[in-house]
Amino acid sequence: MRRLSIIDGYLTVFFSLICGILLSLILALFYGARIGEVRLKSEIAMDISMNSVLAEYSRALFDQYDLLMVDMSYGTENGNIENVETHFKNYLDKNFARTLIGRATSSSNLTGTSCSEAKIPAYSLAGDGSGSVLRRQILAYMEAEPLEKEFSEVAGQVKVLKAENLDSYDVDQEARRRKQELDDLFEENEVDEEKMDDSTIEKASSLWDQAVLDKCITNRWGLSSVEVPLREFYSHRQGHLYGTGLDDVREITLTESLLFDQYLFEKCGNYRNVLEKSRLKYQIEYLIVGKNSDQENLSKVLETILFWRAASNFFSMETDGRKKAQTLRLASLIGMVIPIEGLVPVLDACLQIYWVLAETVADLRCLTNGGGVNLIKGHNEWHLPNLIDVLFADREYKHCRKGGGLDYAGYLRLLVFQKTLFEKTDRLMDLMEMDIRETPGNKAFRMDACLDCMTGEMQVKSRIGYSTSLSRTYGYEMRDEKQK
Repeated sequence: MRRLSIIDGYLTVFFSLICGILLSLILALFYGARIGEVRLKSEIAMDISMNSVLAEYSRALFDQYDLLMVDMSYGTENGNIENVETHFKNYLDKNFARTLIGRATSSSNLTGTSCSEAKIPAYSLAGDGSGSVLRRQILAYMEAEPLEKEFSEVAGQVKVLKAENLDSYDVDQEARRRKQELDDLFEENEVDEEKMDDSTIEKASSLWDQAVLDKCITNRWGLSSVEVPLREFYSHRQGHLYGTGLDDVREITLTESLLFDQYLFEKCGNYRNVLEKSRLKYQIEYLIVGKNSDQENLSKVLETILFWRAASNFFSMETDGRKKAQTLRLASLIGMVIPIEGLVPVLDACLQIYWVLAETVADLRCLTNGGGVNLIKGHNEWHLPNLIDVLFADREYKHCRKGGGLDYAGYLRLLVFQKTLFEKTDRLMDLMEMDIRETPGNKAFRMDACLDCMTGEMQVKSRIGYSTSLSRTYGYEMRDEKQK
């Protein structure tokens, strides 16, 4: 009996020791499970809350420009990161709160987890990096766009433009020089210019001297008269909002630059393709010129195209023996009526240059009416193939090439291509602000208050005494998670 009592005592001590160890292990595992619950619930709450903030993107901006950005003003006149932090904290609180059943039964979870602090220390806005953030989203949207054909065409046309000096040769100045030579010749020989009844030169000269919209647009009644106060918009506004430099530096290649230009033509209208949703109707023209008036922007664009076309037609005339024979024949006939030494070559040069000017106006009228004009035309592609046609240069040309050549949008592409990336980006944000402010609830919309990506941080506490902090970076085109 005594032996059994001793054995029982040993077993009691042994099991007491074992139970203490097992109980400690169980309690440790239980505490670890509760910590795991806190961490898991915190991560889930963070994920849901950050995605909920991003889900509040500007619907108007997405509908019109296919961009995903959060308007930090949320329809008010005050856009700042504090508004986003408030939304972030509210979502966290809702995700940590008890369910409806839990509140009804006055029950609670094992950990009593809650968010004690939430903030957004790093974020990127649309205008950061001189518009780099905006361009990154645009390129992500356009990445599936096939561009090989457009790239080769635009690059080739710009190369021709430069090689042929179309963007530097001033035909208008040449015309003035030749006309001055003719006037000086008449003055030296005391000839009354009224005796030289050259209706061809008079007709071409009067047409060329008109305002650019008058001579290039056959129907001015349909022109937009919209003007906007540019000081209210991004490129002219002071005090831009900037982020903290999160994911805002990115160099783009030439191909990506052309993709960006393609986006501009997809989302912006022009004289030949007016979009109803736009405030400025000639948006591409605004991207090129940057004035506050539709008509002023259109006028400046047409002046540049007119400059190119005049140079192209001038060089074509210089190599066209058939047309030069017509001007020489007419100059010789006039020389027989007014026998002045040296008149024929001077008058011949004037006839050629004014034929070029009349043809240039014809080109622009063709382009503005939906036709096409090659950058370098063949001798048989002229709208005024004969000198007598200059007399009817103010008519609507029936020979306008509707299906061939470079159309008005094609010339706009050449102009857009030559603008700097920063100019195009700033003016694009102007257009976006103009258009979005026309939609309900967005009267004070600002592109520099549009958030693209952000880093969220939160402090979590629990009833069990355990606390932790989490940090996550979320964005529409990037996601980099890390835990502190």
